[in-house]
Amino acid sequence: MAESSPLGHPLDAGTSNRERWGWYLFDFANSILIMNGGLYFPQWIVIDNGVSALWFNLVFTLSTLLLLVTGPLLGILSDRGWGRVSFLRYTSAAMFIGGCVIGFGGRFIADRDVRVASSLAGFFVIMYCYQLSLIFYNVLLARVSLPHQAARVSGRGFSWGWVGGIAAVLFILPFVHGKIPLFQPGGRIQAILPSTLIFGMLTTASLLW
Repeated sequence: MAESSPLGHPLDAGTSNRERWGWYLFDFANSILIMNGGLYFPQWIVIDNGVSALWFNLVFTLSTLLLLVTGPLLGILSDRGWGRVSFLRYTSAAMFIGGCVIGFGGRFIADRDVRVASSLAGFFVIMYCYQLSLIFYNVLLARVSLPHQAARVSGRGFSWGWVGGIAAVLFILPFVHGKIPLFQPGGRIQAILPSTLIFGMLTTASLLW
C-alpha cells in the first residue's frame, strides 16, 4: 500500500517523482521572471524613463501590503478545499499577463506616461502574485515528500530556484544586447518579454505535472 503525505495524498513512486520535479520546475520558472524583472525593470523605469525611484518602491511596498491583507484569507480558503494548485494557476496566469503588459507596452507604447503607468501596474501584479504564490507553493512540500524527505526535497527546490536565477541572467544577455532577431535594438526592456515567455512555458509544464 502506498504511503501518504500529511495532506493525505498517496505517494506512490511514480506520482511522487513526477510531482516533485514539477515542484522544482515551478521555482526554477519563477526565478527566471523574478530575477530578470528585479534586475532590469527598476533600471528601465528610473534610468531609461526618468521616473523617480519612489514610484518603483511604492509599487513594491503596496504589493506587499496587499499580500498582508489578502494572504491569510486566501490561505484559509485554500485550507478549506479551494485547491492550492488552482491558486498557483491563477497567480501564474496573472504574472504572465503582467509580464506581457510590461514587455509589449514598454516596447510599443509611445506615450511615456501611459508606458510607465501600464508597466508599473504590470510589475505590481507580478510582485503581488509571486509573493502570494509562495504561500501555496511552500505548503505543497507536504504533497511531494514524506516527512523524512522534507528537508532534502526543500533544499533541492531552493537550489533549483537559484539555478533558475543564474540561468536567467545568462540567457537574457543576448536579448538585452540586441543580438536576437525581433528583439532589436537592445536595451533593458528587452529582458522582460523573453523572460515572461519562458516563465509561461515552464510554469505550464510544472503545473501539468
